[in-house]
Amino acid sequence: MKQANKTTRNMALGLFSLCIMGISTPTFARLKTGDPTELKFIGKSESQPVFQLNLNNANNDQYLISIKDNAANKLYAEKVSGVNISRNYRIAVSEDDLRSDFFGITVEVTNLDTKTTKVYKVSSRTNVTHDFVVAKL
Repeated sequence: MKQANKTTRNMALGLFSLCIMGISTPTFARLKTGDPTELKFIGKSESQPVFQLNLNNANNDQYLISIKDNAANKLYAEKVSGVNISRNYRIAVSEDDLRSDFFGITVEVTNLDTKTTKVYKVSSRTNVTHDFVVAKL
């Protein structure tokens, strides 16, 4: 009788474990879905803006990255290839030019394999905020 209880308990425990393992779904790290290119402002370095360009591609593609000013003068260009490429770009601009209404750059990312181009327009906006704090003494 004691042996039958152990066997029944072991079988129930095994069946319970099998059910729990079968219900859970494994999660794996995957590439980002959606837009494969992403440009974002990440901060300033030496009072100059720094942008991060992420290319979330699954294939070993080649890209041409061009940075131009408002007058369409090419400031920087490079050709990169690989999978999941990430680059940081610091734009050498003075603080006065950065605050100007005429400041603006264009970042073009061209996939040389598919001949598609993504264009990002970067401009500056200045907000002035005054905060007042009132404290009872």
